[in-house]
Amino acid sequence: MHPLTHKLRKVTSFNINKLYKYNFLVLLLTAIGYFAYVGLTSLMQGKPLTDILHDSPYTSVMLMVVFLNILVGYWFWLNKDYALRNTGTVRLIFITLTICQLALGNLLVVMTSGLTFFNAIQQVPDGKAERSLTSYAIVGVAASYVICVGLILLVLSRS
Repeated sequence: MHPLTHKLRKVTSFNINKLYKYNFLVLLLTAIGYFAYVGLTSLMQGKPLTDILHDSPYTSVMLMVVFLNILVGYWFWLNKDYALRNTGTVRLIFITLTICQLALGNLLVVMTSGLTFFNAIQQVPDGKAERSLTSYAIVGVAASYVICVGLILLVLSRS
């Protein structure tokens, strides 16, 4: 079993700085992609964006999720040094993000977040970091994502 585990770690082992960067890039690029999709839908149907959002509550909720992804990606970009200072901090951030994005069905972000979570054990030094700021941010973002998941479930149950 040990050789198999060693090979699996070798295949999934990436530089944590690159993974971190890929994570916020994926968050931002998926947001841009969704905005492009909604904009093209609006142009192809010849309707204003407000009508598209009014006709499809699911699109409206997903637009809220996309805005959250932009905020989370921007926070990652601004706080790279702070977030990568402590193994526990990185793992807490990315396990929360992975679970929330899995509930939303954003598999691309789930993959990059999961890889970042697993590679944080090996590559991030265990230094001191303030937990309060990160904890509040994680709780706020997770609560926002949970609200969006609840709204999606509500919309899907009524359709």
